[in-house]
Amino acid sequence: FGLHLLSACALKVGLPSNFHTVVHAALPGFWWGVVVDVVVAIKCFGVAASYLVVVGDTLPSVARHLGATGLAENRSLYVLLAALLTAPLCFTSRVDKLKFTSGLSLAFVAFLTCVVVLGAVDSEIVGPGHKAGFNDGDESDHVDWDSPVRLSKTSVSLFTVFIFGFTCHQNILPITNELKDVTQARVDVVSVSAVSTALVIYLIVAWCGYITLGSNISSDILSSYGENTPIILAARCQVALLVCFSFPLQCHPCRACIISIVASKFPSAVENPYAPYLRHAVTMLILTLSTSVALAVTDLGTILGIVGATGSTTICFILPGASYWQLFRHPHLKRSLAMVQMSAGLFIMPFALLMMALRKYDELMALRQEQARDYL
Repeated sequence: FGLHLLSACALKVGLPSNFHTVVHAALPGFWWGVVVDVVVAIKCFGVAASYLVVVGDTLPSVARHLGATGLAENRSLYVLLAALLTAPLCFTSRVDKLKFTSGLSLAFVAFLTCVVVLGAVDSEIVGPGHKAGFNDGDESDHVDWDSPVRLSKTSVSLFTVFIFGFTCHQNILPITNELKDVTQARVDVVSVSAVSTALVIYLIVAWCGYITLGSNISSDILSSYGENTPIILAARCQVALLVCFSFPLQCHPCRACIISIVASKFPSAVENPYAPYLRHAVTMLILTLSTSVALAVTDLGTILGIVGATGSTTICFILPGASYWQLFRHPHLKRSLAMVQMSAGLFIMPFALLMMALRKYDELMALRQEQARDYL
């Protein structure tokens, strides 16, 4: 629904559009546009950095299995190589230049989904990892289908990862700009197809992964499997390539928002002949900073949680609802639903951040108690 609202706002404002032009039309004033550009840029930057974290967590295990030692199994090496691989794709000027790599990414997703499904059918296919139901008598790791779903600090804080998983709103405006014979109906077909496909894949992977691994499953599902089968090694390599090819899809909107901020203050900086130099400089800045973050951070779940609670919630719930409410003033059902969506975002963001903080506090207290027992 948020994708529909944003595309409707873009079509009303006029194409080509970006977040700054949509927000400026809906909420006149310099700072509103800048604030939204900053939020979207931070969200896209955080996701891009998390992609490099995935590479750093995935490829060293493959290298170790192949007999690599020393520098060849260092995660920092693979983060740097991933940044170098994705760099040429980031410097392109338009999203539609990424059609070939996006097609390859879809093929990788299909392969990875098949791997998880095969693991649920025959757990030995995915190697000698720790499987649900085969845990030497430890019933805590068995799959319990009769156990009721309980709300807790952990489950509520992880809801932001769910939001993150469906956040593609940063690319809806470029797609609306570049879609041939653009109409609201054509944009809606693209949006519904993308979200529905993602939902089906997520459900398949989540269900099959859980019945295979139980509570041993981690935020990076492949790290929960064994390392000795060729199919898992191939899957890890494909995950690395998948996130490398997805990195530019976050870099482009991040760059567009940063350039929009610069243009609002220094209009001449985005005019020819300076525009290409500015685009290249901002791209290099994003690559450098995201690589630095990926080298320093290893907890993928924390990154996705924070990004989901802040940036993803803003561009999925708050921004679409607020923009539509302001641009379409005549009372109708969709306008009321837009207000509900915005209100939901304003509640989810602080509540999810609070739950994440409380969960981290509980983990810290538990760690300190364990250290105190060991000391005694």
